[in-house]
Amino acid sequence: MKKRFVLPVEEDLQLLGTTQDALLVLDLETERIVEASPQACALLGYSRATLCTQPLDALVPAKERTLFQSVLLGTKEAANPLHFRLSNGSLLPVELHSIRLQHQGRKLGILLFRALQLYPETELLLRLLHTQDFLGLFGVRAGRLVHANPPFATLLGYERPELLLGRPIDELLSADALRQVQRLTARRRWGRVAAAKITFRHHQGYTLEAATLITTTAEPQQPTLWGLVHSTQEAQQQFYARERQILEGLVRGEPQEALLDALCYALEARIPGGTCTVLLLREGRLWRGASHMPSAYDAAIEGIAIGPNVGSCGTAAFLGEPVWAHDVQRDARWAAYRDLADTFGFQACWSYPILDRQGTVLGTFAMYFSTPRAPLKEEQAALARSAALAALILETYRLQQEHKLLSQVARQTTNGVVITDAQRRVVWVNEGFTRLTGYQLEEVRGQPLISYLQGPQTDAQTVAEIRRGLLEGHPVRVRIYNYRKDGTGFWNHLSIDPLWDSEGTLVGFIGIENDVTDLVTREQELERARAEAEAAARLKSAFLANLSHEVRTPLNSILGFTDLLEEALATHQLEDLLEFTGIIRRAGRRLLQLINDMLELSRLEADRLTLEQEPCSLASIVQEAVAELQPLAMRKKLHLHARIEAVPPIRGDARRLHQVLVNLIGNAIKYTDQGEVCVELTAETLPHPQVVLRVIDTGRGIPPEFVSRIFDPFWQAPSEAARGEGSGLGLTITKRLVEQMHGQITVDSILGKGTTFTVTFPALPDLLSDAKS
Repeated sequence: MKKRFVLPVEEDLQLLGTTQDALLVLDLETERIVEASPQACALLGYSRATLCTQPLDALVPAKERTLFQSVLLGTKEAANPLHFRLSNGSLLPVELHSIRLQHQGRKLGILLFRALQLYPETELLLRLLHTQDFLGLFGVRAGRLVHANPPFATLLGYERPELLLGRPIDELLSADALRQVQRLTARRRWGRVAAAKITFRHHQGYTLEAATLITTTAEPQQPTLWGLVHSTQEAQQQFYARERQILEGLVRGEPQEALLDALCYALEARIPGGTCTVLLLREGRLWRGASHMPSAYDAAIEGIAIGPNVGSCGTAAFLGEPVWAHDVQRDARWAAYRDLADTFGFQACWSYPILDRQGTVLGTFAMYFSTPRAPLKEEQAALARSAALAALILETYRLQQEHKLLSQVARQTTNGVVITDAQRRVVWVNEGFTRLTGYQLEEVRGQPLISYLQGPQTDAQTVAEIRRGLLEGHPVRVRIYNYRKDGTGFWNHLSIDPLWDSEGTLVGFIGIENDVTDLVTREQELERARAEAEAAARLKSAFLANLSHEVRTPLNSILGFTDLLEEALATHQLEDLLEFTGIIRRAGRRLLQLINDMLELSRLEADRLTLEQEPCSLASIVQEAVAELQPLAMRKKLHLHARIEAVPPIRGDARRLHQVLVNLIGNAIKYTDQGEVCVELTAETLPHPQVVLRVIDTGRGIPPEFVSRIFDPFWQAPSEAARGEGSGLGLTITKRLVEQMHGQITVDSILGKGTTFTVTFPALPDLLSDAKS
């Protein structure tokens, strides 16, 4: 078995492995790799075991092998950058150095190298550096300026960066600074960053010193030198330092008011003699956000409405533009507030609107001065910069609060929440998802959920519908059968919405999952119940049709033959037998009435009974019903009477209203043994115009436990059921008829004293005044 090669400086190798440099050890006779540091393995994409069997030529492009050998043998200095071939076939530019040594008769070479291609996000970082407004950025190629951002142009006194492009670098740097840059470029130390204080020439001729970070690059299409510049002027330096502290506090989540207060202190240090306030705009009025003005002044302007001539802040917020009131006693926008300025001793006020990214005014950032004062250009820029930072604080605080609320909702909601990237790979799930499916975030991160939640009973068409919606970027709403981690299934109501960035690019999806298994089970039970009810309804219809034809027809024949039989008995003088024919007739009519009631009730329940809807006079119908039933009341020696007031017409069916009255009055007479039956008809206006009909008797009353069942089909009190009187359908039909005519019926009863049935109908409003007159 081949013995592992042991480097005599093993400890040194381990130490070098902790640095940024990668290390390879080669046998110079065989030109094979015998040892590799962890950094070398990581950069080249090979395992240590694989690297230690490779010849150097396997890692070097053919056109650079001679250069590598020269560097390795020490016959030539490194011509950086050279390249290593990675495990994926791509080339990695490196800065290379070599060391030769001899150990136990073996000649060894040590290659130290560092990748020059450090970050794939270089272009994005350059764009970010270009767009920020507090660090200058410049790029140089072939001795001329080829890149400059606005802060760098402002630092050197130029209005626009374009005025700098193409200028020789020696026009912009002092002689010493030029030599510093040339030395750095001559070293060809690609990727290294050097910090220095560089002296620049201002456009107006004077020089200024700025802290500068300089790096060089070997990329042929890019500038060979980049510089990042920060002015070392003391006031600016302190201002920027305070800004950095504020930004750090913003990241830490410090209170909004504290950050705005710190920003006021920073600007006051940058512009001596000024006093700052930050006012926040809500519903057209300004409210204190942070202030170093006297509290009495803050109270005087708290909640002030914005407008075109409301001092500096109210006007700036109204117009969305800065207001520079050099002298408030002469500025027309301060005409209504000059006494306030005198009281608190200020004579100038500058105000800058705080705008969000969409240009919406969030508030104002203002400075007050005790003497008249016009702003310098750099002071205007400082106030604008502070207003921008205030906007960042306000927007970030709002987003933090929203994020806090949404995070709390996402954590505590019982629904599962899933967020994926645009390729539908899981990025985040909440605890509700874990409770619902059993899967932790670590198990599904970076994977499509389709491979976890689907199973044998998952509908393929629903899955295809989901895929179509996601591919088209449309919202998806489906109900699908999914599976948990433990294999149990559940019905999932799935809502998926696409997520778009501010530029309209699809960046992912958010899905809301809800276990609706219980709901689906109930729906299935209801569907079965509905099918059973429909089947029962069909059987009922068939039964009633059979009842109507097969029972009522022969029953009419029986009643007809009973009449003929009575005539024959009378002819043959057999009157003693007429008692039996009377029994047949009464029983037949009672049975016929039951059949008719059942048929009518079935039509009411099926909404197949058509009622007329026309104006009706209840007064005349009451009078007719009372007159019709008067003989029945007289036979029982009861006083049947009506008390009728002038009432408006109602909309209904006159024949069915008569049926309702006859039923109610007939029941009252039937169950009253002594006393009276009174029918009252009145009109009421509260809570709305209506006609009220009451049938009041002094009969037996209804036991309290039976009152709630009085309108149930076929229900009768036990005493009535025992006597076999009635069908138990009269009041049921009465209630259905009243309700179909948009009325209501109620009952009140006291056992042993009597019963009152109350029926109300909406009055026809246009006829109510006529009825009263």
